[in-house]
Amino acid sequence: RDRMLGAVARATTGGGGPEDAAYAWEGGHPRRPRTLAVYDRRCRLHETKPHCMEQSRRAVAAAAVVEAVGLRRPRSLWVERTVHGAYLERAALALPYAHTRAYVGAVRRRCADLKTEPTLVFGGDDEDTCGNRESWDAAIAASAAVLQAVDAVLCGEARNALCAVRPPGHHAGACLNALGAPGNGYCLLNHAALGAKHAAHERGAKRVAVFDFDVHHGNGTEDILARTFDPRFMYLSLHATGEDVFPGSGRRARPDHPGLFNVPGDAEAAITAGWLLDDALPRVLRALDGFRPDVLILSSGFDAHKRDPVELGKLDAADYGVLTRRIVDWADRNCCGRVVSVLEGGYGVDCGPGGEYVPTGRREAFDACLRAHVDELARDPRVASAEADESSSDAEGREDNDVEAEAGGPPRAVDAGAAARDGGGMV
Repeated sequence: RDRMLGAVARATTGGGGPEDAAYAWEGGHPRRPRTLAVYDRRCRLHETKPHCMEQSRRAVAAAAVVEAVGLRRPRSLWVERTVHGAYLERAALALPYAHTRAYVGAVRRRCADLKTEPTLVFGGDDEDTCGNRESWDAAIAASAAVLQAVDAVLCGEARNALCAVRPPGHHAGACLNALGAPGNGYCLLNHAALGAKHAAHERGAKRVAVFDFDVHHGNGTEDILARTFDPRFMYLSLHATGEDVFPGSGRRARPDHPGLFNVPGDAEAAITAGWLLDDALPRVLRALDGFRPDVLILSSGFDAHKRDPVELGKLDAADYGVLTRRIVDWADRNCCGRVVSVLEGGYGVDCGPGGEYVPTGRREAFDACLRAHVDELARDPRVASAEADESSSDAEGREDNDVEAEAGGPPRAVDAGAAARDGGGMV
């Protein structure tokens, strides 16, 4: 793997030696690519009605988590705070890969006709999918973030990636009411499916898998990638089922064809850690073993958390950390670690009286689940040991300064390199 990444770095920079490589530790040693995290402020401008659980504070909370992890792990996490402009245009042009032109045109026109205040986008039986005049730009920015992350991972620029975006997308199908769903479940465009199509059609990936661990079945992603069998794609989902569980699809455990693998939970039963980690996940990983994807895209939903307002799960943040670690370990062994995680559900965000995000820390919520997820994506034993050594040396320096200050002596200067890393180590 290191030889391959060194070759990618030399090809990228045009240089022939380690000193010319794009990724190099101090001392000229080849550097492993970091985890890429992408978010965009446009995703905050998509507004929904007060009764919707999917609120703009989710984007604020996700960005805060990414920044906090980046400060703790500057060598492991690379943060992009704005989607590159070229990818916005590329995402708009790529939409027909995932959605019919009639659907794309209808959503775009509807968003353009909306007012600044949130309004129902589709109307009819869909009482959840709201938006405003900024919703189209927010959805395009979210899709563009996924395309940017897929490119970074496939070319070796990033080890894996997280797209902290909204609105979510896995209920948006090729057209409205995918697989007979009563609505679009807060979704406008399907970012994960578009990323899979982009990887196959534009980047030459032979096999792309999308694994959805949101508590709801991703009917839109199944509609786009696996309604009929295409050997380039596989959709896998573990989710809750029940009479009143949206969207009502994905109840059959027996696959319709080799490109589809649903693992539904017991009817009317909450998602538990035992079922998820000991039963459902091993079955998913065995199915992935048979498919052997070139890249794995995750539809990452955290709404099976025990305090999520959806009330369909009993998981905690540690369970999501274990889930992510097992997925990353599998990817390291089978597809060079190429994982792109796309944020879907997860609505337990602490908020203030005005509905704003408040990182109180009083109880475990959505941000704790996402933090556990990002920590495991960005965890690299070799990088982690270097960061731990830096932290311990910095702590020792501070202790020495304190001792000398108490003794009346002048404080010892802290290493300038460490100070620079602490002050501006995050890209």
